[in-house]
Amino acid sequence: MKPLVSAIIPTHNRATLLAEALTSVYAQEGKGEEFDLEVIVVDDASSDATPEVVERFPEARYIRFDRNRGPSAARNAGIAASTGTYISFLDDDDLWTPQRLRVLVPVLEADPEPGVAYGQVVERFEGRESVGPHRAPSGRIFRQVLMGFLPPIWSMLIRRQVLETAGGFDETLWTGEDYDMALRLAFHTPFQFLPEPVSIYRLSRKASLWMRILAEDAQVGIDYSLRALEKALALLPDSQEYEDLKLEARARNILWLAGDFGRVGNFTRMYEQLRIALGMFPALIEDRAERSRFINMAHHLASASPSPVGAIQTFCAEMSRYRQRSFKSWLGARALCADIWLTTARQLWSTSSSRWQVGYAAARSLLYSPVPIMRTLGGLFIPAPLKQALRRFVPG
Repeated sequence: MKPLVSAIIPTHNRATLLAEALTSVYAQEGKGEEFDLEVIVVDDASSDATPEVVERFPEARYIRFDRNRGPSAARNAGIAASTGTYISFLDDDDLWTPQRLRVLVPVLEADPEPGVAYGQVVERFEGRESVGPHRAPSGRIFRQVLMGFLPPIWSMLIRRQVLETAGGFDETLWTGEDYDMALRLAFHTPFQFLPEPVSIYRLSRKASLWMRILAEDAQVGIDYSLRALEKALALLPDSQEYEDLKLEARARNILWLAGDFGRVGNFTRMYEQLRIALGMFPALIEDRAERSRFINMAHHLASASPSPVGAIQTFCAEMSRYRQRSFKSWLGARALCADIWLTTARQLWSTSSSRWQVGYAAARSLLYSPVPIMRTLGGLFIPAPLKQALRRFVPG
């Protein structure tokens, strides 16, 4: 018998985007041959042409709310109406890749242990496109999710019984509900990662509810995010053994918020959250896993500032304030600032900035640490023994 997959799409006033989302679902390779598919659209009281759009897809089941109840309630209604062995979610402004179910369904069919199979996401944001993660954990990944690794809910294929064990979406959360669900799923079941693009996430400041909340009411976004994390931390034993883990998880969550505030251009809040995170857990500066987050914050600062060089000088000075009193921490802070300055030099070059600015940024990178520039040049001038020493002693 072919397994049945339930595709659940909550929607609210995005008729044009919804049509594209539904088209991507019905374009799944292997549909009707390797698996069957039921599609459930839950209309969260739209006032646009959403009903007419759904009529163009007669196989889809349509549920309509008479008042706006939020994405969590819409997903829960879709789960209650579904009958599939596996459940998968799609937001109305995102897309599935054609191979999504063809590659994810066999993972769960072949192995009864994992309750969630997930893949890579193609993220599109303001004309830029990236695919990730290239490597991601499998197995029991609750600790990794606590530490800031977030497998997006729209990248997952979930067994129905696992979803029932974890519980439905928290209807008091109008955003961050996917983070809350990922934490609970990771607590209850093993995950299996597949390095294959399965979703296209179209992130924008205007369309994304999360980004709008951060831009319009920052404190609400902070409260939602921290509430989801605290619910997950409450699942852990209340003992001294877990206190350091909980502290680090809170600091990483706050650092993640700082990065998103940088994306929406709220740099006051970005710095505020950054100082809180580094004050709680200064070792984040030397953590290679967080390097890209710091670099992205610096990138957004430089892009928005009339004086990119001055903005990066301030940012690196802020980082250096929180390094710990150790040689390793000193090296970590310098390596981070070297990467930030080199990224700034590339950014300035791509925007045809003045040569002195590009040269100044590259020189500052070299002064902090020669490793990033040498790495960019392919290490042509670094003898093999020195390369080994740098890998061992110099972060990044």
